[in-house]
Amino acid sequence: MEKKTYQKLYIGLASAAALTLLVLGILFQMNKIVPDLELVSESYDYQVFGTLYEGKSRLELDKIIQKHLQLLKEEKAKGKLFIYYYHNPDTAASAKVFSGIWLEDGFYKQMDTAAFKKALPESFQPFEFQTFSLQKRIRATVKGKSIFRPSPQTVSEHIQDFAQKNNLKLASAYLDIAAADHTTQTEHLLQQEK
Repeated sequence: MEKKTYQKLYIGLASAAALTLLVLGILFQMNKIVPDLELVSESYDYQVFGTLYEGKSRLELDKIIQKHLQLLKEEKAKGKLFIYYYHNPDTAASAKVFSGIWLEDGFYKQMDTAAFKKALPESFQPFEFQTFSLQKRIRATVKGKSIFRPSPQTVSEHIQDFAQKNNLKLASAYLDIAAADHTTQTEHLLQQEK
């Protein structure tokens, strides 16, 4: 091979290595992003319509969540994606999850349940309304597009560290709320004091 060919090959390999290091550095830094953490003491009622899922299939649960995202994207409902985990599905034999849409203030009051369900396409049935009355909890808020966010596992680790530092005991239930502005909240419930 000619000397120029070797130089081009060397430059190409060096560029690929530099790009790989840059991507790995960005990925490493993303997991160093710390969510905003706060202890929330006031109770709040989340009014949500959605679907209760109980089972072992992550694929089936993902289909339900995608259905709710589609409703939001098509603006057939105004609100935020809401996922309530009764227990951690990664550590339990099966999952019990309520996935749905947290309705913006006033939207629920404008329509009765029957009229709202009737307005939805049949492909979005069955839906049910639930109110989640939450007490004391730790809220982790992350803002930004998905490529520049910490993983859910990293957010969970920050919540666990926050609980430990503040002598708080986490319950098994938690929820995720995702908004169109790329803000997500994870709220981990605390064990009730006896």
